[in-house]
Amino acid sequence: MKICIPFLFLAIILLVSCTTQDDHFADLKSDIDFLRDSLPAKHPNLFFHISQEEFNQSLEAIQQKLPQYNELEVNMALRQAIANIGDPHTNFGFYDILDKKGFFPIEIFWLADGIWITGADKQYASLIGQKILAINGHPIETVVKKVSKVVPENEPYFSHKRMHHFLLQNGILEYYGITDGSSAEFTLESPEGETQAATVNTVVGEYNVDIFQHQKSMPFFWQSVMTEETDLIFRQKYFEEDSILFIQYNSCWGKELEEKYGDKEEAKTIPSFEEFQAGIFDAIAEKPVKKVLFDLRFNGGGSSPQGTRLVEALSRQDDLNQKGKIFVAISQHTFSSAVINAMNFRQMTNAILVGMPTGGSPNHYGEVRTLVLPKTGLEVYHSTNYFEYVEEDLKAVDPDVVVEMEYAELLKGFDPIYEYVKKH
Repeated sequence: MKICIPFLFLAIILLVSCTTQDDHFADLKSDIDFLRDSLPAKHPNLFFHISQEEFNQSLEAIQQKLPQYNELEVNMALRQAIANIGDPHTNFGFYDILDKKGFFPIEIFWLADGIWITGADKQYASLIGQKILAINGHPIETVVKKVSKVVPENEPYFSHKRMHHFLLQNGILEYYGITDGSSAEFTLESPEGETQAATVNTVVGEYNVDIFQHQKSMPFFWQSVMTEETDLIFRQKYFEEDSILFIQYNSCWGKELEEKYGDKEEAKTIPSFEEFQAGIFDAIAEKPVKKVLFDLRFNGGGSSPQGTRLVEALSRQDDLNQKGKIFVAISQHTFSSAVINAMNFRQMTNAILVGMPTGGSPNHYGEVRTLVLPKTGLEVYHSTNYFEYVEEDLKAVDPDVVVEMEYAELLKGFDPIYEYVKKH
């Protein structure tokens, strides 16, 4: 009997392929079982927002659809299932698949009057200063609503915070039917109201704004996080003409914490928090400081105790710790440990909090650890502790005075919070 070699070879390839695929599905199913059984034991209170039955049902639905899902769909379905738990510090690590799908090389910021492009790769530099109206014909409000499914719906201001990253991830946009391919048409509007359509191509890899060009005119508080000076995790400047000491605290971290909990070599590149704090009180002692503006607008967290100790020290400055002399700037980007420090000011001092509600609650789950799924190596980040700082069930720390920012102000280098403090 004659055997057709090419046909036999093809049959073997198909058999191996099917076997490999079946093994992969079996591994995923096993890992989802592991996730269902392990995460409740790792988290201090996993079912504070949804029931255990709801969580289990969402995982079972994913298992049933595994033969129909591609890699992106599996990752996105797991991301959504864990987002539904309602804890911003507990999430599925879908970043590897997002890196494969690429990002749109622009930087955006959500201001009071819309979502604006504030930076871009050099080939798209002409788009800086444009407001995004739509992506591939989908109104930006619709896009935001869909993309928000990957973050907890019960944390409204946290969703606002995360859109700055997730709205530019092609994998997320593809999953929700916004994009289909490696490019997208952005409908844009200039500050003067003129509209244009621009095609933007994706870049494969990890999203990194440090290599982008940025708009030239920026207020002082914006410069340390939207320019190449990304090492300025905290700084202070005395504005002599207004007798205002501006203290910018962009990260609850520093050299000392990196040495203690992180990499000792990396610590050499990070500024010292102790030196930073000493500089603040040197300035208070040496200069005629009439007001202090403590800026937490870009602080996404870290470790709160050092900030708490700084607030305690400021509370003992009797000449300053009076109503109308200490101001704290907050926004939706103020998150985690920075929210605790914002609450420290409210509890320990006579500070006036100015800006927008914080990206999280002062009572929250945190101290994140990683749960590695044994078969696939996929990662789930989860809280291990609960922090309670107030008796009320607050969604955020609300400002005493709401101050929003529009793009025209940013374009002029105008900081409405600083102006409020100056005129108060």
